[in-house]
Amino acid sequence: MKHRFLWLLILVLLLLTQMVFIPQISLQNANVDLLGMVVLAYALLLGKEEGLIMGLAAGFLSDSLFGYPFGLQILIKGALGYGVGFLSEFFLEDQPLVPAIVSLLGFTFTELSSHLANVLFYQAKFWPSTRYWQIFLLSFLIEPFVFVLLYYTMRRILINERRLGWLKD
Repeated sequence: MKHRFLWLLILVLLLLTQMVFIPQISLQNANVDLLGMVVLAYALLLGKEEGLIMGLAAGFLSDSLFGYPFGLQILIKGALGYGVGFLSEFFLEDQPLVPAIVSLLGFTFTELSSHLANVLFYQAKFWPSTRYWQIFLLSFLIEPFVFVLLYYTMRRILINERRLGWLKD
């Protein structure tokens, strides 16, 4: 129970950070999805079931507070958590490039899914503008660095939770 409460608190704190501080320090409108990164890292560290639960919770918070069509981020982040958790069974935890590669794949999946939903539901242009691709590329380059820091921080938190007995193996 302490484990779930701690991670819900972390999600809410990162959500507030993403809503309040990230827009103030954004570089050329590059976006960093902290909740998506938490889902990726959590699924990579704890597997598909835990990744799905974290993805659904993060998606619910995103849909509730960011103004997305309700259910879209739940679906995207839930699928992301389950998929990364499923793939994590095939990787060793200590492989250094895995977090960066997972970050890039997760970011691309999230962006493509969101864009496809905009095309289907809002009749957006199928091929985005040049400005979109500039922001996408910049975000694509920034995201792995932020994710690797977040991943190793979360890994340390989970190790300490195991020591305290909050998280059972």
